[in-house]
Amino acid sequence: MNPVKSVFFRAIAALLLMPAVFCAEDISKLPDDAGFWETTRSGLQKKYKKTLVSDGTDSLYCPPEALKLFSFDGEKIYDLKFTFSGEQLDEIHISLYTRGDAVLKTPEKKEKEDPEEDSPKKKKKKKNDKKKDDKKKNNKNSSAKEFFKKSDAIEKNLTRLYSLGEKKRSSMKMAGVKVYVSRWEKKDFTVELSRAVNEDKSPEYITVDFIRSGKTSSKLKQNIKSKIDPASLVSRLQKEDNSTYMILPMIDQGQKGYCVPSTIARVLAYYGSDIELHALAGMMGVDPKRGITMDKTIEVLEKIDSKIDVEFKMLYTFPDFAPRKLNFFIKKYNSLARRKNAAELDISKGAKNSFNGEIFTQLRSGDPWKKRFFTEVRRSVDHGIPLCWGTIIFPQKKGGACSYHLRLIVGYSTEPEGVVFSDSWGKGHERNIENLDEAWGRTMFLFSLTP
Repeated sequence: MNPVKSVFFRAIAALLLMPAVFCAEDISKLPDDAGFWETTRSGLQKKYKKTLVSDGTDSLYCPPEALKLFSFDGEKIYDLKFTFSGEQLDEIHISLYTRGDAVLKTPEKKEKEDPEEDSPKKKKKKKNDKKKDDKKKNNKNSSAKEFFKKSDAIEKNLTRLYSLGEKKRSSMKMAGVKVYVSRWEKKDFTVELSRAVNEDKSPEYITVDFIRSGKTSSKLKQNIKSKIDPASLVSRLQKEDNSTYMILPMIDQGQKGYCVPSTIARVLAYYGSDIELHALAGMMGVDPKRGITMDKTIEVLEKIDSKIDVEFKMLYTFPDFAPRKLNFFIKKYNSLARRKNAAELDISKGAKNSFNGEIFTQLRSGDPWKKRFFTEVRRSVDHGIPLCWGTIIFPQKKGGACSYHLRLIVGYSTEPEGVVFSDSWGKGHERNIENLDEAWGRTMFLFSLTP
């Protein structure tokens, strides 16, 4: 083909592909359309069948990978959920900023070139300046300023879009997270703009909620507490073949290290709490990239359980990972590995070793707690109580690394004996079954949150 023609056709092909990237649907017009509030759950699911999925209860949500298909008045969307009462639409929840997903644009200062940059005097001054800069960064004043600048711009756009009048302001503090709320009442719906920062002024989230008239809670603090009657939980249990299980709302952690707050938020949502995932992550001090350690999780839950109206109870912790026992456990592991002609572990790496799942599970098969583990699972599930289950994920390929993950035990099976579990990884991870030997073999800890 002629080179000129080749370039021309490639350019045309690129232009044809562009709409797929820039054709995100602007949903800012939906709330002000009175007819939209008459949209049924099944009607909305049919319209957006490829982009909205059920959370397992009364909501439809957009998975993280499909969020790029929607926008809000030019703003990128980080969470999108529609909540219903039966078939009736009650609320639209939209996140326009979430820590760990969004990046705030802060002004950058250009440094002038200096010919004496490498002189001892300049190096000393540069070191002192760096200390001052680090201190400023720790205060996060710049990010906080940009965050509120962004939220103010969103507020102005909301006022313009929906011809909003007088607003009501409120705020609350939840274990170190300060939430500011602006609320406007209209004939058919209420608009709520929420923004939150944590104790060190780090931005947490900006959300916009559109709520059907008459459905707004009058007290923000009540929304984060569980509203379920514990006696009613048993009626939610479902039975299928040899399994007994419950269905919890799905909260997708996305690409962040949020398995702990997502799992806990799912339990709280199951109990009727309306707590925002990113508010909970801020309350717990969870890092979006590194997550949170088990020790820190326990410490935080013991402090905030009364604030979210649940009782935290640690049921089991794997004792052999305690510092004084770990070396002994690795020696036992290596002894079994030698008999199986498998790779041994490096004692100096401790719990950071990459364990072989088969050997690890076999080593734990004789633990007397195994029977108690299954008894505890059945007892909790029979009362309608899900369990937070800390597990070790063994590498699937040779040379892979182990990882640690928090998931939910939502049921059990009796023939064969096993646990029904759920992960905070979105669609397709609502309910899975693992036999008792493998489930017990990967168990690191187990705790409950009871209303």
